[in-house]
Amino acid sequence: MKAARALRYARGRAGWSQRELAEKSGVPQSTIGRIEAGTVDPRVGTLNRLLRACGFDLEVAPLLGQGVDRSQIRQLVKLTPAERIARAVEAANAAQIQDSHDETGLARSEAVPLTEAESLGALRDEIDREEDE
Repeated sequence: MKAARALRYARGRAGWSQRELAEKSGVPQSTIGRIEAGTVDPRVGTLNRLLRACGFDLEVAPLLGQGVDRSQIRQLVKLTPAERIARAVEAANAAQIQDSHDETGLARSEAVPLTEAESLGALRDEIDREEDE
């Protein structure tokens, strides 16, 4: 995170000038200007005080994409489209059956799982209709 960009964003969202932020945070306007210009790197405490005055906070968050288990993604990418559809049908049928039972375990309605052939056929029919339009 760039302190200059974060501070400019927070101050802009608050709708304040540098002078107004200085009054509310107790940090000199000249310091705010140097931080926003990127000529100085503020201490964590100073940046936190400025951001809090604007209604924001510093927090630690993982980087996007870091620590993501990609093994399942890699497995699915290796499957053919038909195999992916078959898995999706299985998951949808399992969810439909699960949803058809209430808390007591008694069926509320008859869930009729689609076969893979029925699902593929319905998908092909839908694609054909879209292509015809």
